[in-house]
Amino acid sequence: MDFFETSIKASKARILGDFLLQEAMKSNKQLSFPSFDRMFPSQDYHSGKSFGNCIALPLQFEAIQQGHSLFINEFQEPIHKPFHYLRTTAKVKEEHINQIIQNHTTHFKDYFEIQDSLLKKEQIQQSITIHENSMLCINKKGLNANTLLTLRKISTIYNPEFYKNINLHLSVFGIPRTLCENIENDKEILIPRDLKNTLFKCINIEFLNYVDKTFEGQNIDISFKGALKPNQQIAADTLLQHEIAMIEAIPGFG
Repeated sequence: MDFFETSIKASKARILGDFLLQEAMKSNKQLSFPSFDRMFPSQDYHSGKSFGNCIALPLQFEAIQQGHSLFINEFQEPIHKPFHYLRTTAKVKEEHINQIIQNHTTHFKDYFEIQDSLLKKEQIQQSITIHENSMLCINKKGLNANTLLTLRKISTIYNPEFYKNINLHLSVFGIPRTLCENIENDKEILIPRDLKNTLFKCINIEFLNYVDKTFEGQNIDISFKGALKPNQQIAADTLLQHEIAMIEAIPGFG
């Protein structure tokens, strides 16, 4: 059963699906980025081999008989004649889809460029309290879905492995499209401390309540009697300019 007035490209349908999921995340706090990982069709182009994506139809007879599959309306009420409902549903014109795609450019890309590795974020427009200790801890109580979406985007990046496989026409089954660096439970969302500046840029100062709970530690009387190599000294001097930093070096760097 087709939801479009005419056949459209798979790539266009996938962009529309991404857009609808992101719009749903703005109003539904329970949705997260793993919702994007299984999109049908699962690729923009078909190689011409085999049959492409095999989908278990939601209106399969036994599934309906056992109550495992059900269509509901906007009032969360069951639709008892799903095929009749689908036949009476207005199909979407391709011109309308094109307009949506042109007006909204925040959809996921099916390619990967390192400069585009971060998801585009919107400004947070409500009061938010951040406690910094080993991570940035944000209480979710009272936060709307749009704010939670921005917080999740801040700590989420595109997965290079996913896009590498897409470009090589390899399977992406089991490979997430995004990598989430946050920890989330029913009460709070925790974001790595190195994203503090990125987070603060997304919050107007009048909405921000920041509480520093980090522990500076205690000074000890100790001295370093070794000597750093020139390349090690450069790395050490650079690291000490930052509150939070990480060094990546090859074996034998010292």
